Amino acid sequence: MRELQKKGSRSEIESKEQDYFFETHLIFADQEALYTERMLRKARRLRVQIPSMPKYNSRSEYEESEDWEQGPEGSWNLTVKGIAKVREEIRKEEKWRREGRANWAVWLSALGGVIGTVIGLVAVFRK
Repeated sequence: MRELQKKGSRSEIESKEQDYFFETHLIFADQEALYTERMLRKARRLRVQIPSMPKYNSRSEYEESEDWEQGPEGSWNLTVKGIAKVREEIRKEEKWRREGRANWAVWLSALGGVIGTVIGLVAVFRK
């Protein structure tokens, strides 16, 4: 860019800037596709609800969706709203699972206390 600026060729500078912005847009789209893929994989593993994909209508185009957008290479990515919805569902499911494990921990602790008490009493009465 500096060399082109020194030469003073405005058309070449604009061409390089357009190439740069196009490449960065493709990189960003690839990152969004990767993030969407990871988010969906986790959502499927946890069996949480995923927003429905846009349907193909009679006018040979897809319906508008606030949850999905089509990338430059044709892949479907979650929008910011779609990511927020899926993330919230994932958090709810993970919280529910943690609370379930916490309930088991309480019961196991109580059971351990009872077993310890019984062993202590048996040891006292054996003497």
